[in-house]
Amino acid sequence: MEHLLQDVRYAARVLRKRPTFTMLAVLCLTLGIGATAAIFSVVDAALLRPLPFPESARLMSVSAMVDADRFGPVSAPDFVDWRAQSKTMELAAWRARSLSLGLETGAERVPLALVSANLFHVLQASPVLGRGFTLDEEQPGHTNVAVLSWALWQRQFGGARSAVGKTIRIDAREYTIVGVMPASFDFPLGTSERSQLWIPLTLGGDSTFQQSRGAHSLEVGGRLRPGATREQAAAEMVAITKRLSELYPRTNARFSAGVVPLRERLVGGTRPTLLMLAGAVAFVLLIACANVGNLMLARATGRFREIAVRSALGAGRGRIVRQLLVESVLLAMAGGVLGLLLASWGTALLKSLLPPSLPHASDIGVDWRVALFALAVSLSTGMLFGLAPALQAARTDLQSTLKDSARGSTGAGSGHRLRSAFVVAQVALSVMLVAGAGLLTVSLMRLERVDAGIHPDGVISASIRLPDDRYADNASVLRFYGRVVERMRALPGVTSAGAVLVLPLSGSNAVVGLVLDGHPVEPGHEAGVAFNTAYDGYFDAIGMRLVSGRAFDAHDDTASVPVAIVNEAFAKKYWPGENPLGQRLSVTVNDGAMRQVVGVVADVRRDRLDEAAVPEVFAPERQVPFPGVNVVVRTSGTASSVAGALRREVAALDPDVAVGSVRTMDEVLTQSLAQRRFAALLLGLFAAVALVLAATGIYGVMTSMVTQRTRELAVRVALGAKPADVLGLVLRQGLVLTVMGIVAGVAGALALAKLLTGLLYGVGGGDPVTLAVVSLLLGGVALVASYLPARRATRVDPLLALQAE
Repeated sequence: MEHLLQDVRYAARVLRKRPTFTMLAVLCLTLGIGATAAIFSVVDAALLRPLPFPESARLMSVSAMVDADRFGPVSAPDFVDWRAQSKTMELAAWRARSLSLGLETGAERVPLALVSANLFHVLQASPVLGRGFTLDEEQPGHTNVAVLSWALWQRQFGGARSAVGKTIRIDAREYTIVGVMPASFDFPLGTSERSQLWIPLTLGGDSTFQQSRGAHSLEVGGRLRPGATREQAAAEMVAITKRLSELYPRTNARFSAGVVPLRERLVGGTRPTLLMLAGAVAFVLLIACANVGNLMLARATGRFREIAVRSALGAGRGRIVRQLLVESVLLAMAGGVLGLLLASWGTALLKSLLPPSLPHASDIGVDWRVALFALAVSLSTGMLFGLAPALQAARTDLQSTLKDSARGSTGAGSGHRLRSAFVVAQVALSVMLVAGAGLLTVSLMRLERVDAGIHPDGVISASIRLPDDRYADNASVLRFYGRVVERMRALPGVTSAGAVLVLPLSGSNAVVGLVLDGHPVEPGHEAGVAFNTAYDGYFDAIGMRLVSGRAFDAHDDTASVPVAIVNEAFAKKYWPGENPLGQRLSVTVNDGAMRQVVGVVADVRRDRLDEAAVPEVFAPERQVPFPGVNVVVRTSGTASSVAGALRREVAALDPDVAVGSVRTMDEVLTQSLAQRRFAALLLGLFAAVALVLAATGIYGVMTSMVTQRTRELAVRVALGAKPADVLGLVLRQGLVLTVMGIVAGVAGALALAKLLTGLLYGVGGGDPVTLAVVSLLLGGVALVASYLPARRATRVDPLLALQAE
């Protein structure tokens, strides 16, 4: 320990005496460790940290499955049967919603969740005040009750314990508060906004409840019972769904069930992106280590005489290696401390860029786990970049080094070869990073040019849901929305207005059964098709092109012939080469009546821009009314003025109805690409850092080479070599290293191309144009980095150089 403390003090003095070297090394390490720590904080929150519930590894997600990879929601009657029959899991259900909360200042749209009574028990989460729900409160006709979030309790009741037993108004109904959840409780996870309260689902009653078996709207999860495994639970659920399909063939014949860990379901499509970024930042860290290793080797070359003298005075090879490793670790620890500061700033930036559905997104930050990780990375990198220079220096031959020193030589062939290898590795890793960033950028650019099927300029959407009690019949629903649409059309600057059940790019994957006239099928074996309803004026408001036929109008009501509009994908799939107008179809919604096709509209991306348009059927909202729709307005005015007018008009019609999720369609399009833009931006940033580090490495090696070969270059000039000859000699050496790195990097990029396939659109992982551009870019950077030392070499004065020798 005494010797180690001596080494630490000596290392600190040495580093303090060489501030330029120390600052460059620490800067490289700060960038590498800081970026690594920031990305680790995200990966830790999303993939490593357990869910905030006791024994969260036993929490499963249970979904209805149409095929092996399509997970979907569950119907309420199916959930009741699953819960009653499952022996391996205790199952619970929920549905995230946003409803109107009555306040003294008017109605406010708040996110909430309708949950089965046993949800809190399954999650093993208890209220800090009051109680949870009882099974009786799932039955229709029971007193309306609610459990508040900590935030809503503080905001509305000032944290008073007397809040339990009081009432609040939700969707024009009075609910009695029975409990308050702790501040740390957040469920459902993976939503853009935290739920403000929870109310019980209605899971029972008359035949009407059983008739909803085909309406899949619930998320289901469960906790494995003691001794049960995921495999046992999955096998049991398959058996249960098979029994239900035999009992209810019309609604259940197409469905099975899948069981996956709840965390895996929540992370979903963000896992490949996060793992890709983790790999990219590891490359940046390796490049930083190679750069610092180069700096250490250059410095060790100048310290050969010092090391030889220390060896002559009796220092053993192990002591010398330890001394140099202590210096490396000190540098790494300094870089780690500054890297943590950089990571604390970087995580704030990452949180603003992350997709809102990422679990624990609000908890991302620099905590003890990130600090411990940064410490481990710092120690590892210190050993990694310090070991090779230390071993190289420790192998110094005493006699030859002192002789060379006496002659003024500082050459070290094996050291130069090792530095060259570091440069080749840096260039190769940089090529792989820049190639990945280029592919993601090209993919994003092509996605941004995809025709979504709408004209988003000047279009605003807002979600509205009517209270079930007050608007229990279809006539009242249609009357309300009719007034809203008419009032919006009357506003100055509004050119058209309408309403739709499912907005484009909403991520909805809900399907209904389809029957074509003249093609009868057995109940439960209908083809699945995307379904939507539209209020007249919607297609003009959203900017959907009418290909043939007509749009819906005010005459398409319950008193007229049932009609439908299909998109081009539907017409091509089910009536290829035929005229779709006049064809008849039926969907398993409402009364399942046969509908006559009166129009065909252009395809719209319903789920995501990178997925092809799916066959979709539109029915008139006047014939198939839904209490919750999205009002769509096209205006030449400002979005804020229209949004304010919409809220005022809705409040004037019914103060208990709140307007939520007011967005422009440009924002909807932007949000649909948020994850891809996040990945492309970060990978591009890492690639830029890698380019700077690689250029620095090349510059350092070439500068060192020029310094070591000063005598040789002076002799060449003295014998008649022209400046152009010297320039070419030095440039060739730098370009040889660069070409070797580019070749290795392109080979590595092709090997890793398969890992990027799922993140790309319209471009292959081995796109030759991208790889060629990246190679030229790296070559240009390397040429500039090599040119500066080469130009210095042409200015060598042979007389002064030989006199120094």
